[in-house]
Amino acid sequence: MNFVNKTKTALRKEFFDKFSERTFCYLVDEGDYDFDLIVVSEKEIRALNEKYRNKDEITDVLSFELKKNLFLGQIFICLSYVQEQALKNNKKNDQELAEVFIHGLLHLLGYDDKTKKGFEEMVRIQKEILKNKKCQ
Repeated sequence: MNFVNKTKTALRKEFFDKFSERTFCYLVDEGDYDFDLIVVSEKEIRALNEKYRNKDEITDVLSFELKKNLFLGQIFICLSYVQEQALKNNKKNDQELAEVFIHGLLHLLGYDDKTKKGFEEMVRIQKEILKNKKCQ
């Protein structure tokens, strides 16, 4: 994983490594996949959301699936928005961040949440990954 933090908030790459390893272990079981994780400001995520999804709003995560050889694509996370969601959902910041990150990674692996069924499947898988004892 290539990790870029464009915010002033300190984040550890190891946090994301742990959850990417769990995700790959749970779903793929093998392979040396690569992707970019870029943590951005509200201004930048809004601009990306408008440019690529025609939505002039802030969002927590955007994923761009590329799948070139073992490179899966890019995940953009807006940390300040994730923190707002954590507060709103009465969760710890790390819990919300892990869920959002796994959600973005699932998109890179081909999962889609455009339908209610797809969204529910992604949420179920996120929960399974977070509680899975085999892949820790």
